[in-house]
Amino acid sequence: MNWTTDGAVKGIATTRRFALSRMARLPVFGVVGAWILLVSTPSALASSGWATAAPMPTARSTPAAATSPNGRIYTIGGDDGTNRLSTTEAYTPSTDSWSTAASMPTARNALAAALGQDRRIYAIGGFDESSSAVATVEAYMPSTDSWSTVAPMPTARGALAAATGLDGRIYALGGVGNGSVLNVMEAYTPSTNSWATVAPMPTARWGVAAATGLDGRIYALGGCCPADNTAEAYSPGTNSWATLSPMPITGDLLAAASGPDGRIYAIGGQADNGTTDGATAAYSPVTNSWASIAPMPTPCRGLAAATGKDGRIYAVGGTNGSGATQLSTLQIYDTGFSPPKPIPEVPRSILLALAGGLGVIVVVVLRRARLSASEKAS
Repeated sequence: MNWTTDGAVKGIATTRRFALSRMARLPVFGVVGAWILLVSTPSALASSGWATAAPMPTARSTPAAATSPNGRIYTIGGDDGTNRLSTTEAYTPSTDSWSTAASMPTARNALAAALGQDRRIYAIGGFDESSSAVATVEAYMPSTDSWSTVAPMPTARGALAAATGLDGRIYALGGVGNGSVLNVMEAYTPSTNSWATVAPMPTARWGVAAATGLDGRIYALGGCCPADNTAEAYSPGTNSWATLSPMPITGDLLAAASGPDGRIYAIGGQADNGTTDGATAAYSPVTNSWASIAPMPTPCRGLAAATGKDGRIYAVGGTNGSGATQLSTLQIYDTGFSPPKPIPEVPRSILLALAGGLGVIVVVVLRRARLSASEKAS
């Protein structure tokens, strides 16, 4: 079933009505503040749920995905059932269409990806054609459609996850390397092209998913083995982990994404008994609780996901329950909310009102000063 947004919708509507009703009564500074409130309040959409969009040109499992600054969703690498891929394809939501981008230098699957604050998309780790875990990190610049190689991770691994912290560092967590399931977490700083080891996850796992919450924490969800419902959160400010309420779903090779509603979404994956049912759940950091939501139209594991600039969650690729078929599907989940709008330039009318208001304030202050001086003189 789909979760509802009635309470939030009513809250937003009430906020807007209040601002409009009070705008005319506020001092000039309040007018500007109320105007900013109106244009920057998150918008509630009519409904939430899944939809299917144009399929990828290349069917694949275990790719990585990230949203570029221009709003396109990039799917990188993966496995077509025969070979590791270097293929990079970009989806444009406004036209529901795909285009081919420059290929990644190193073909690999089970890699991770994250957008850096330098506007580059980082493709991290994975398994190469010989099935060896790699420490390779390559950065893609959407504006020039070009790749470059950056400093490798200290720990070679595949089936890992990655997320960008609010501190600008890119965190790579978990995975498997040299035959061992890892709890390693390493942080990359783009400005210095360097890696540092930070506090490890409490639970070692591969096939884990990660997303950055609006609260700044890095959420690590699910994983193997066995496939479990573990949820843990890392706080960069204190370099520490916390164990959260377990997910209502169990799975590895799932995907995760952060919604504009503040919730963290766990999507798809494979349960320990090998089933793939497309289960999806949403975590609320405020209440430390989970809610099951509508399952994916096409159940899959080994998928990737990214949150678009429109606030929707894009789930790409994967494989079916038997693992025999690589998928080209693009499934989009509408959370029911759009992200806050950027604050535009203040209209000329508001600026004129502000200037007029300041003039009135100056006149009033001068008159009061003169009256006070006259009273003292008398």
